[in-house]
Amino acid sequence: MEYFSCFRKAKEWPWEKKHNKAFFRGSRTSAERDPLVLLSRAEPDLVDAQYTKNQAYKSEKVRNVTPSKSAFSRLGSLLRY
Repeated sequence: MEYFSCFRKAKEWPWEKKHNKAFFRGSRTSAERDPLVLLSRAEPDLVDAQYTKNQAYKSEKVRNVTPSKSAFSRLGSLLRY
């Protein structure tokens, strides 16, 4: 995605149109993030949380999580939050 395309895409999602949902994308740097990913599975209407790197293997609780694509490769869809 070219640099300026993110600005064009952001205009499609003004604050009034954004989803009222907690959102997280990041790597598994500690076990403190696992409950958020698990909550996202249990309550997908409330939370959208995924690891961006395949580090879920470090926790039995979240091992079966499919990592999301890079946040930057899907920037347009991430602007919804």
